[in-house]
Amino acid sequence: MEGLSQICLRIRELREEAGLTEEQVAAHVGVTPAEYHEYESGGDKAAPFSFYYKLAEFYKLDVSSLISGESPNLSYYTITRKGEGFSLARRPGFSYLHQAIHLKDRQGEPFIVTAPYKGEDEELKFSTHSGQEFILIIRGSLKAALKDKTEILHEGDTMYFDGRYPHALAAVGGTDCKFLSIVIRTDYGEQIPDSFAAEPVKKTQAPASGEEQKKLLYTKYMTEEWDENGQLTNVRFHVPENFNFAFDVLDHLARKYPNKLAMRWVSNEKEKRDLTFRDISENSSRAANLFHSLGIRRGDRVMLIVRRHYQFWYLLNALHKLGAVAIPAPVQLLGHDIEYRINKAHIKCVVCTATGGVTDAVDSVASTTPSLQWKLTVNGEKDGWMNFDAMYPNFPAVFERPAEQKTRDPMLIFFSSGTSGYPKMVEHDYAYPLGHIMTARHWHKVNPKGIHFTVADTGWGKAIWGKIYGQWLCEAAVFTYDFDRFHAADMLPMFKQYGITTFCAPPTIFRFLVKEDLSQYDFSTLEHITTAGEA
Repeated sequence: MEGLSQICLRIRELREEAGLTEEQVAAHVGVTPAEYHEYESGGDKAAPFSFYYKLAEFYKLDVSSLISGESPNLSYYTITRKGEGFSLARRPGFSYLHQAIHLKDRQGEPFIVTAPYKGEDEELKFSTHSGQEFILIIRGSLKAALKDKTEILHEGDTMYFDGRYPHALAAVGGTDCKFLSIVIRTDYGEQIPDSFAAEPVKKTQAPASGEEQKKLLYTKYMTEEWDENGQLTNVRFHVPENFNFAFDVLDHLARKYPNKLAMRWVSNEKEKRDLTFRDISENSSRAANLFHSLGIRRGDRVMLIVRRHYQFWYLLNALHKLGAVAIPAPVQLLGHDIEYRINKAHIKCVVCTATGGVTDAVDSVASTTPSLQWKLTVNGEKDGWMNFDAMYPNFPAVFERPAEQKTRDPMLIFFSSGTSGYPKMVEHDYAYPLGHIMTARHWHKVNPKGIHFTVADTGWGKAIWGKIYGQWLCEAAVFTYDFDRFHAADMLPMFKQYGITTFCAPPTIFRFLVKEDLSQYDFSTLEHITTAGEA
């Protein structure tokens, strides 16, 4: 449209006259370089009105001068006749007529808007902006979605809302809808940045490629029920008598998709390993045979203190195949913490990272932990310890499924933080991974063709929730960054570099991430993010 092209031209001329790059202006107005380029070039993505406000403030102009090319010259009132107004292209198909473009020092932006009718099932396009918005329906009916609420407005109805929350508008009822919209400035700022304005809403129902969705492994163990609006209403779990994640998920996927990515692992030194389901299946069987040779059997308890090393996925699944009980633990444990856990759980074997002082902590309590028989290291050697990395490749890549193993057998023990006294043991059986189908599918919203990144160390329960069970049941790969110390600027480039599609981290991580200049990073692969922890 002519109006939009002229606005884009003025924006470009202002930038060039100031001798600035697109990246520099983007950083000042709080959008990504890609978004700024789209807005300046008049691409398909419409700029939110707050973008014009920020540009005008940056160039020390009245916003009217920016969008109309003329300085407002009316001091205290203006009249716009019926059907007239300054045409502004903000969304494809929508007509926006600004009703007060020449009034100086105005605190609101009034528009007569015509929303085209595109069918009752039109895909909603959510956006945000600073300030508040008032709507009065002049003709027709309008669907207004705000966060998790949807309202239908008819002629004469009004709505007033906070524009910082994602909202979407669409004509319904078979005809176009005409309404008055007034965007009112406020002084409380934008708590929800424009750069996080939602994409077109995605229903939680299975994607359009339903047949492909029905073939995903999780559907064998969980049935979903949906209403006519695509909202999940119920789930039913189907738990076999002898379910074992290592055999029924990992080994199954290794047969079905031997070369499909299971985990993309990056070391602290930025060494990358892409591990397929076949890689992890075979190496977990080798590890199971190694444990078996040491005398580890069904029900024996093995502690794993291995940071985010890729060997954790071999070790955990090896213990599942044996029917042994895995006890993940964080590297922050001191000698007395380890002593308590070994004695409380009667732990028979400990596998530790050779980095840091964890092995020293274990050795310091060796004389007071009589149940401990075997000590193995990963990622290095230690006197008096066996080297897992040197040993497991020498064992067979096949491990036969034990006939006696049952779903209700103990599989995993966490030591809870404990609000009083010592940490308490929390035991889970072999059905536990199935519950995390919900975690991965409906919370993390993992993409079976994507890569999910949960930050947690393998010693914490959050790693089990976000780095293996539900994600693999939904056939998604996981990303693991085995870092020593967290640095936001170190992690931010990884989203684009390693193709991460979904992300989960505790609030503290997000607080550090948003302190960086996010406009300098590419998040185009990200589809969904979640946070948990620190309640």
